[in-house]
Amino acid sequence: MESKAKEKNGNELQGLTAAVVRAGLIDALAGPGPFTLFAPIDDAFRAVPADLLEHLFSNDEFIPHLRNLLLYHLLSGESFAIDLFDGLVADALNGEALTVTLHPIAVNGNKVISADNDASNGVVHIIDGVLTPSWIFNSIGDRVSSDGDLSVLQTLLTIAGIDLS
Repeated sequence: MESKAKEKNGNELQGLTAAVVRAGLIDALAGPGPFTLFAPIDDAFRAVPADLLEHLFSNDEFIPHLRNLLLYHLLSGESFAIDLFDGLVADALNGEALTVTLHPIAVNGNKVISADNDASNGVVHIIDGVLTPSWIFNSIGDRVSSDGDLSVLQTLLTIAGIDLS
């Protein structure tokens, strides 16, 4: 998708642009698509906890997490506002589900403040928040208990009286 530092409605997208560059996703977003991008404005990035932003933007070990966060804002296919309906659940490119609500249009509770910004390979909807994938709020205990492959580890932790929540 062709990146723009400022959309026609004046909403700054410099934080998103910096994140896309850092995550190495420019070529992927410039691909043939079509894509639907839910693009957070700069104020949305400023609302993210500072320590999380610090990790994502300065620690190279967190680049895969940044990439995952950004892919949570992207759908395969072109979905204009008219295609969105209340209760729509769509799979983002990071593999997690996004939920759309209407009146006003929102994605996971983040309001679409400018819909249907056409791009050469899709459509961009400007949103007022950063979409947060599940890993942001999951503790190690949450991960262990939700992954069936880690059931033996979970049993051993329980026997040992270790609480990871």
